Amino acid sequence: MGRAHYGLAVEVPDKITCVDCGGDCYRLTVGPEDGFRSGDIIAFRCADCLDRWDVEFAEEDADGRGDTPPPV
Repeated sequence: MGRAHYGLAVEVPDKITCVDCGGDCYRLTVGPEDGFRSGDIIAFRCADCLDRWDVEFAEEDADGRGDTPPPV
């Protein structure tokens, strides 16, 4: 049985920045065949401090804006 998708499709990066140490966190969660959707919980692990981050990607992430500040 497949999983139900109710949210918008979202792009999930392979790497994010660790909030604790500033290191690189790599995605642990393997992407489903039909892609990630808003509301999915994606796990990341920091290569430096080994913290695990479980991040929920929401519909506002689907529009590409997210919480990332513009480049300086």
